[in-house]
Amino acid sequence: KLKLDYVGSISTCTFDIYVAEGLYLLELVFEKIDEDRSGSLQFEELARCLATMGFRDGDNLQRYFDKVDLDHGGSLEFAEFIALVMLWVESTSHGLEVFFPHPHNKYIVEQSLGLFIKSLRMYDADNSMKLSHAEVRRFVANNMPAYLENQLFDTVLRQFFPDQSKELTLPDFAFLLYAVLARSGRTRVRGSYLRAPADAPAWPHDVLMAAWQAIEEDFRRMDTSGDGFVSSAELMEHADWRGASNEKVDLAARVMPIFHEVDMDGSGELDFFEFSFLALTVCSNGPYRKVFPHAFNAAVVKKGMTLLASLLQMAHHDPEGAAALAASGSGPALHAQNALLRAFCPRAISIGGMRRGLAAVSPG
Repeated sequence: KLKLDYVGSISTCTFDIYVAEGLYLLELVFEKIDEDRSGSLQFEELARCLATMGFRDGDNLQRYFDKVDLDHGGSLEFAEFIALVMLWVESTSHGLEVFFPHPHNKYIVEQSLGLFIKSLRMYDADNSMKLSHAEVRRFVANNMPAYLENQLFDTVLRQFFPDQSKELTLPDFAFLLYAVLARSGRTRVRGSYLRAPADAPAWPHDVLMAAWQAIEEDFRRMDTSGDGFVSSAELMEHADWRGASNEKVDLAARVMPIFHEVDMDGSGELDFFEFSFLALTVCSNGPYRKVFPHAFNAAVVKKGMTLLASLLQMAHHDPEGAAALAASGSGPALHAQNALLRAFCPRAISIGGMRRGLAAVSPG
C-alpha cells in the first residue's frame, strides 16, 4: 500500500534541497496513510497501513504514537508524523523500509531526518530538545542563509510562531522548515499540510464543539423525514453504496451492527445522542468519510471523535470517574458520552429525539 510511484532524486547536495526531498517523500507517504484525506492520522489508520507492509509490533507503535501526540488528541498532524518517523529511526530496530519500500527513497529520508536530528542537537545549547527563536535563527543563518536574506524565514516564523518566548519542539522545528521550503517555490514540497497552530481549535472544548456541529449537520441531512430520528434505511441511503455488489454487502455488514449497538431501545431508528455515538464508533473502526463520503466535514468529525475516544480511555483509568460512569447498566462509554454531550454540546440537547437517548443513560 505504501509503494510510491515517485522515486526521489537530489539535484544538488545542499541542506535545503536534501531536507526538502525527504519532506516531499514524507508528504506522499502521509497522504497514502490518511485514508479519509482529513489531514491527520488515527492510530488505527497507521497500524492498518503498516500491517500491509508486514509490521506487527502494535505495542511499540502505540508507544511511539503517544509520545509524539503532544496535544493528546488521539491523532497526528503532519509535523507530529515527521517526529514519529524520526523517533522510529532513533529508537527502533525496524528499518524505514516499512514506510519506504524503495531503497532509494528510504535512503533519502534517513539522510534527511538525520540532518534534522543533528541540527537540533547542534543548536540546542541547553540540551532541552527544544530550540529558542535565537537558536533557530542561528541554524538558518548557517545552513539556509538565502531564506534569511529574502526574509522568507522571518515571515513564516512570525506567521506560525509569533510568540518569541516560546521554544520550538522537534515537531515545531520540522513544521517550520516544512513551511519555509514549501513557500520558497524552489523545491517539490507542496505544503499540503500547512496550517498554523494558532488556526487549530483549542483543546478540547472547541474541538468537540466543532465535531458535534458537523455531526448535527449530518444528522439533519440523513433525517430526510424530518421527524428527529434517523432510521436504518435513511442511514444506508447516505452511506457509501458505490462499487461492486460485494462491497455494498460488506459495507452493510460493517455499519448495521454498529447501528443496532447504539440503538439503545431497539426502535430501529436513532436520535441525535445515539447517532453521535454511532459517529464515535465508526471513527474508532476506520475513516468516517469512507462510510459517509458526503459528510458535512469528515475531518472535523474524525478529529473530535478521536479526541473523545481518548477522553473515554482516560476516564476508564480514573477510579472515581470509572465508578461514577459505571453506575448504570448502560455502560461507562455511554455515560461519558452523555456527560460530554451535556458539557460541550448544549445545542444538541434541543435536537429532536435527544431526550430519549439521554434518559436511557441518565442515572436519574
